[in-house]
Amino acid sequence: MKKLTALLLGTVISIAFTTGASAADPKAVVMNYLKSDDGNTGVYIGVSYDRGDIDDVTADYLRNQSSQNPTSKWQLDDGEGFKIVAGMDFGKLRLDWRFGAISSAVKTIDNAALATDTSKDAAFAYTTGNVALDLYRFVLIGEDKAWNEAIPVLALTPYVEVGFGHGGGWMTGKKNSLTGANANDKRDAAGHGKVWSYGGGALINIASFAGITVGYTRLEMDFAGDSTSEMHLGEIGLRLTF
Repeated sequence: MKKLTALLLGTVISIAFTTGASAADPKAVVMNYLKSDDGNTGVYIGVSYDRGDIDDVTADYLRNQSSQNPTSKWQLDDGEGFKIVAGMDFGKLRLDWRFGAISSAVKTIDNAALATDTSKDAAFAYTTGNVALDLYRFVLIGEDKAWNEAIPVLALTPYVEVGFGHGGGWMTGKKNSLTGANANDKRDAAGHGKVWSYGGGALINIASFAGITVGYTRLEMDFAGDSTSEMHLGEIGLRLTF
């Protein structure tokens, strides 16, 4: 998946920097790219449905037994949730702020089976500031009418993005094998801390101001203490530009 994404992005960049200009003239190549069609610019908002894999989460196990509080690996089901976005489109460059939430369920802890009489819920939330680069805009179907200045009705714009912010998470689960003095100890993990976001995708314009987004986001969460999490999320959503 990652190799395919890199190949697609490399192909787009190659096309963007060679279309309409000679490769022997670097200045012409750059100017041609900078003057290429950017579509609508201005304020935009978006919403998406996100779903994907959550890597093992490293976190403490027995919260109320500090002397017996080993770090464990929590295995989770695939997560799903949503993301809302608000930002400004300057052309090739976009800046936005995002809020997202992901829910999941604990499958095992240290690969050990869980008791069936306790909660297995897991949830994460985050907010990040992001910088996105729209690589190139391919107009697939357009109209040629004077009144709308050839506003395209179908266009494809691949993009890459990176972000940084803050997030938190919470999980609960109980190993079925634990007995004795610690059998009834509270077993949940919670934390908050830094979040890094990396991703890419494409905007498919279905009108000059509206488009469908499809993409991939990698979230790295570094919560307080020993808790860390990494998610690989696919998304499909809607973006409106005003």
